[in-house]
Amino acid sequence: MSALSADKAGLASVAELRAEETIALFAHERPDGRSCFSALSDVNDDLGRGYAGENIASGYNLTPKAVVEAWMKSDGHRKNILSPKFSYLGVGVAFNETTGQTYWAQMFIGD
Repeated sequence: MSALSADKAGLASVAELRAEETIALFAHERPDGRSCFSALSDVNDDLGRGYAGENIASGYNLTPKAVVEAWMKSDGHRKNILSPKFSYLGVGVAFNETTGQTYWAQMFIGD
């Protein structure tokens, strides 16, 4: 693993954490009331610096492709995906066995 990828290795963990948290609270804030971006520094202090963005989705139970297609049809989500400010992406998915819903999170960071 290169030094660059090692520095950003926690980003996928952040996205997984955020996907799990959206089961409890589907919002750009965490169940404890803090900003979604606090998850970055909670996982790795280096991730909480610079630009950050988040996309979340729920209920897209078919394929990852369907989720990305829905995000690309939404101006705000599309802006995050295409932003030149972001250099790194972490993706997380969680499944709520009680409701049968799937929850998705994308976390973006840039220097």
